[in-house]
Amino acid sequence: MQGAQIQLTPAPYPAPKSLETDEKGALSLDLVPGTYRLAAIRPGYFDFVKEIVVKNSSEPQKFEIHLNQAPNAHLSVHGSAANQLPSNDSPPKDSQQMDPPPNDSAQTRSLPHHSAPNGSTSKNSLRISAAPYHDDVSYSRADLQSMPRTTIKIHNAHTNADETYSGVRLADLLAPLGVPLGKDLRGPALSLSILATGADHYQAVLALAELDPAFQPGEVIVADTLNSHPLPAASGPFRLIVSEDKRPARSVRNLVSIELKSIN
Repeated sequence: MQGAQIQLTPAPYPAPKSLETDEKGALSLDLVPGTYRLAAIRPGYFDFVKEIVVKNSSEPQKFEIHLNQAPNAHLSVHGSAANQLPSNDSPPKDSQQMDPPPNDSAQTRSLPHHSAPNGSTSKNSLRISAAPYHDDVSYSRADLQSMPRTTIKIHNAHTNADETYSGVRLADLLAPLGVPLGKDLRGPALSLSILATGADHYQAVLALAELDPAFQPGEVIVADTLNSHPLPAASGPFRLIVSEDKRPARSVRNLVSIELKSIN
């Protein structure tokens, strides 16, 4: 795919003239051996993020890149993952090349696929980890605002008032990443769960089936507005809302990450 922007952390040295794929969808770089965070970005597609390991070898290495078209929004890279990767100051020896793929992806070889590191989160973005179905992606509030919206009303027992939340169904955020929902939610997929984490490390778990209306009548949304206004700082910018819970204990405030888990 031509025109994909490539980001590497740590940055290559000396700095290359371009970090954009050419008309054949290829980009060749001389990189110092070590571990890098690689991100590929192109408007209209889900961002691609993975960890790569450049080996000390005389043979060129190729790394696979797949960009999947985003039907509703352009997803932003979870940049804080870069802080977990080590730098390397040894002389450049290896060459990295991304070849043009069929169907808007880049063909590569040599290394197995690695998901982006996920131990770090940003309060201003929502990271979704859907391994093994997709690499990590992050949503901004602007991304959610551009997607189909769902509004639900719940009663706040603490304030004894009704509250109206608006946001995006969690299932609608997971489905484009290949997570089994709808007719695919059967068999082993029924052992999958969702771990929601807030900025204060508060966590709650839902079964994946709880997101599917074929299994239960409620809504599970990532809300970004309360009573038609952005969430207050104490709760936002994102909050998980589970409409059918009698107690709001799984209403995770300051939601920063959603991770797909399996009990197997």
